[in-house]
Amino acid sequence: MVKGSKKISKLILTAGLTTAILVPTVASAAGATPSQVFKEFDSFRYNFTLDLRNSTERQITGLNNKAKDLNKDYQLIEERANNQIKELEKARSSEVTKLTNRLKNAQAAKGVASGKCGFTTVSI
Repeated sequence: MVKGSKKISKLILTAGLTTAILVPTVASAAGATPSQVFKEFDSFRYNFTLDLRNSTERQITGLNNKAKDLNKDYQLIEERANNQIKELEKARSSEVTKLTNRLKNAQAAKGVASGKCGFTTVSI
């Protein structure tokens, strides 16, 4: 870094990532040569790009981790839902069996009451 580089960096930022037209003005204001300003600007641009890339990679990693967590949560919810569906199907099947048995018993009782037991008599 050149002498007064912090001053130059601040001026570059203030100038809005300076253009070639502004370099001589910024350089003279900071007490540096235009080549020093260009060198500092390249260093700033490199560090800025590196920081931006690192920040973006951290954000992407964080989002990927959140996506993995959400996927795990979704799988757990799906598993629980499937288990509940199975339990409801078992309960429904059990209830249907009970009702079918009650219906058969009721029909048998009705047959007994009307004298029809389901037996046939054969005379010889």
